[in-house]
Amino acid sequence: MDERLKRIEDDKMFRDVHANIENKFSSSDASI
Repeated sequence: MDERLKRIEDDKMFRDVHANIENKFSSSDASI
């Protein structure tokens, strides 16, 4: 796999995980 492509995929995955964590926090904050 192209190294640049792999880095973009990793970055996308990292951002998805980060967004999921933020969604969890904001939804738990809203339920309090």
